[in-house]
Amino acid sequence: MNRLFNIHIIIYFFLFYSLIISSSFPQSLQDRIHLGIKLFPTIVGGNLDLKSQCDSNGYITLLVVYSTNQIAANKAFDTLQHSVDKIYHYPIHIYITNDLNFSNYQDKAVSGIFISEKLPAYLIKKVVRFGVQNKVIVFSPFIDDVEAGVTAGLFISTQIKPALNINTINKSHIHINQLFYKVAKVYP
Repeated sequence: MNRLFNIHIIIYFFLFYSLIISSSFPQSLQDRIHLGIKLFPTIVGGNLDLKSQCDSNGYITLLVVYSTNQIAANKAFDTLQHSVDKIYHYPIHIYITNDLNFSNYQDKAVSGIFISEKLPAYLIKKVVRFGVQNKVIVFSPFIDDVEAGVTAGLFISTQIKPALNINTINKSHIHINQLFYKVAKVYP
């Protein structure tokens, strides 16, 4: 019950925050990435099975992925590292990788993947495939990525809100708190 209350507060705070900043919509890719980094931990925290994704020390693992733009990945990593140390009461480990085969993570629990640069369609498919096979939330702040299969992202219209791909969520067997469906733009 306490976790449900916390999620309510986070969602309402996010909606309030999005209303405040809706008058100054992201003008650049950097703005979208920055907003995405702020939303990413909230979306990961909406996973009702988060506890099962902890390692033996109780940590959850987040990945920042890139293909060629390591500078953008480092910025995303630094921002996450300095702004988030726990998601709920679970401490986090954050890693950067451009290994989109996820060779080092095949036998490790990963809770979330943040895409830090616009990836070509074939790489998006690889990342989404890993997410589906391992029940991992894949988040991208880039336009059209959620429609292309990424689990979650940003939707910007008269306000900024999360975007969810219901098909990918179902394929991944991820259980997202139902409150997110009420505030998000949901893609089939």
